[in-house]
Amino acid sequence: MNYKDIGRKMKEIRINKNLSQEEFAEEIGITASYLGQVERGQRKISLPTLEKISERTGVPIEIFICNMNTENELQRFWESATKDLELDEKEELANAFKVLLTTLKHIMKRDKI
Repeated sequence: MNYKDIGRKMKEIRINKNLSQEEFAEEIGITASYLGQVERGQRKISLPTLEKISERTGVPIEIFICNMNTENELQRFWESATKDLELDEKEELANAFKVLLTTLKHIMKRDKI
């Protein structure tokens, strides 16, 4: 994960939703100072906090992690990556991605990232 890209994406989405750093930080349970540092790529963000941001903004977490610009771009990526796979293979890949996200969450929590 590129934390600078994640921070830039967060700022872009926050601004598009017409939220100040203070409002947004309060809604997701962090300080405005910390949010500003994350948006500038000076601090790493935890996966649980990123999940809160995803829930609050309605933007899938994959958009942040995969550095995709839109859900359509993510959808096109998925379709391109899985076009030659059977349905059961696509399901296995989706399940593997879920396991990967869960594993990342545990690692980041353990390492307090």
